Amino acid sequence: MSPIDAAFPDPAKNSPTSRGSAKPVAGRIEPSRRGSVGDSHLYAMPEPMGSSPDVSSYLHALRRRWMTAAALGGTLAVLAGMAAWFLLSPKYIAFGRVRVAFESPRIGDNPGGNHGDFLTYLKTQAAQLMSRPVVSAALKKDEVKALNLEARTGMEPAQYIEQEMKVEFQENQELVTVLMSSNDPQVSLAIVKAILDSYMDDVVYAEQAGRRKKVSEMNTALASASSALKNNQEKLERMRKESGDMDSQTILFRIGELQANIRDATRTRNDLRLKIKQEEADLASHVAKMNAIKENAVTPAMITAAVKTDPIAQKLKAEMTRLQELIDDFEEKTPGVLYPSLVSSKRRIKTAQASFDKRKKELEDELAEAVSTTGTGGKEDLEQVRLTKANAIKAMKQHFEELGKDMEAFNKDLNTMKLADHVEQDRLRQLIAQEQKFVDDLHLKLRREELDLQAGTRVTKLQDAELQKKDMKKQILGSIAAPVVALLGVCLGVAWLDVRQRRIRSAAEVSRGLGLRVVGAVPSVPNLEHHLVGADTEAAVEDHHALESIDALRTQLLRDADDVHTRIVMVTSATQGEGKTTVACHLAGSLARAGRKTLLIDGDLRHPSAHQLFELSMQPGFSEVLLAEVEMADAVQPTPLDGLSFLAAGQWDREVLHALARDGVEGIFEKLQEEFDFIVIDSHPVLSATDSLLIGQRVDTVILSVLREVSQMPRVYAASQRLTTLGIRVMGAVINGADPEEALAATASARMVAH
Repeated sequence: MSPIDAAFPDPAKNSPTSRGSAKPVAGRIEPSRRGSVGDSHLYAMPEPMGSSPDVSSYLHALRRRWMTAAALGGTLAVLAGMAAWFLLSPKYIAFGRVRVAFESPRIGDNPGGNHGDFLTYLKTQAAQLMSRPVVSAALKKDEVKALNLEARTGMEPAQYIEQEMKVEFQENQELVTVLMSSNDPQVSLAIVKAILDSYMDDVVYAEQAGRRKKVSEMNTALASASSALKNNQEKLERMRKESGDMDSQTILFRIGELQANIRDATRTRNDLRLKIKQEEADLASHVAKMNAIKENAVTPAMITAAVKTDPIAQKLKAEMTRLQELIDDFEEKTPGVLYPSLVSSKRRIKTAQASFDKRKKELEDELAEAVSTTGTGGKEDLEQVRLTKANAIKAMKQHFEELGKDMEAFNKDLNTMKLADHVEQDRLRQLIAQEQKFVDDLHLKLRREELDLQAGTRVTKLQDAELQKKDMKKQILGSIAAPVVALLGVCLGVAWLDVRQRRIRSAAEVSRGLGLRVVGAVPSVPNLEHHLVGADTEAAVEDHHALESIDALRTQLLRDADDVHTRIVMVTSATQGEGKTTVACHLAGSLARAGRKTLLIDGDLRHPSAHQLFELSMQPGFSEVLLAEVEMADAVQPTPLDGLSFLAAGQWDREVLHALARDGVEGIFEKLQEEFDFIVIDSHPVLSATDSLLIGQRVDTVILSVLREVSQMPRVYAASQRLTTLGIRVMGAVINGADPEEALAATASARMVAH
């Protein structure tokens, strides 16, 4: 329910209008010709609806909304200017430079690099200046740590530096410039200085240190190669001296003989090593056999017999028996009491038991000794065999060592013969020549590297960190342009929104833009409903301009009723909140004041509100009559206005909609026409439901309610087209909230038409 449709005052505070008895004319007007379309031109879309908005439309819209555009645009312009001033505030830019030489510095006539090599090297150095290792090294410096970049920027320091720092260079120059922008000049200076220092330390000087290390390694390699060359030269000299007058054939024969002796000695040693292992295994088996014989020679029966015949063992056994009897006697007679004699007896019995076990072991050893010394398989024979095997193993090991010494002598003689070999000497001479060439080349390269190292680095620091002069042009221009752009943007946006909504702002837009007849224009009056139920005198009603506009609409309706028998009028709108309930109620009241017996039906079944105006019950009503739940006479209610009756909406549900679709409303209207001169129906909006279309097919004419500055032309046009498409006659439109002058003109025109 919209505020305009339902914003009625409390009817209890208003008294009904004092009038004489009405003169009903029920039954004197013939049934109207429903479904006739008086305005056939509505089927074609009006030209203003189909055309795109032009510049004049935007200018008119801006003129209508200039206060909104000025307020909003001025505010945003100030904010945009302030934002531009602060956002475009020039940052402090610190810069530093390094020089990258076109060629590596050299001493002497060493060849330099070409342009292609230089460009690659230049790009590499620029990339290393912005590399993460250099940035990380810069962040570790004390002057950068003191800046507390993370707290200042809210970002990870390395990411902030990589984002704000730039490295610039040109292909035809040897200069590389590092730039860092920041709101704080100290931050820019400190970071640029730290980046340059870290780059020089970790890249340039580190590269120089690498070259020094390379020179040192080359010196070490040269010394090692020179030492190997000297050793081979000395070896060749020894070979010449040791060979003497021995010819090559003799040397080769001697070498072959020595190699054969070495092979024989090696084979003999291998066989001897295997035999030693076999003999050692046999000896281990023999020793194990001796141990087994020793352990299994004495039986338990022999030990028991020896104990029985041994006086010492028997004496110890008798002593243990006596002590045990004494202990048992104490425990039986005085249990739990530890007498000294009892304790002494227990200690003595333990001592006697230990002595007995020891004597038993001695008897066992004596028996084993006696058994092992008797018979052919006795201990002495086994021991003699063991000694024989051990001596044989010892002799074989001694022979094995002697063969090893012989092999060493053979190898020594073989090496001597090889040194005396002329073929070996030739091979050694070739090796010495190769080593000599390698040493000479390495010495030359080392000399060049040492000279290049003395020449210095290819990259040098040319200029330390300095600040550039701040450029204020962008900040000033931005601060001027931003408010202008913001103001223009807001104005265009407000105008575009206004034009895009295509709200109706005058009666002319309805007549020319939509092709609808304007049958009334009601000026904007606060609490217009008060004048319907609260006027005290006839003069008070007639003097009110808004009610005069309603009366002018009534005049046209009466004239139309005489011409085309218009008695059932439906007031509707395109959407909710366009004043249809106000128009319907006031039109019904105006007809009643004119002496016509009028019935007001609240046909907005889904969102009823007319009953609130008269402080009447919503049930029973139109819905119950449609469903034949109540009689018509029981549903119609009187109102405070003479000659005006009211039929409320009732309780709506889906069955009511089905009853409307079954033409149940036609019979109701026929009965009502017999009792009332006019029937005014406050219907549901056209575009939101089909209720008004179903009711509209049974009325004589339809009045569209249009609210100025709220209703939109496309929606009003769509509502009109829906009605006319079904053959429903649209009498015209009533402009609510119209300009007072426009309302007066419409009222005067209506009166002229009526006369």
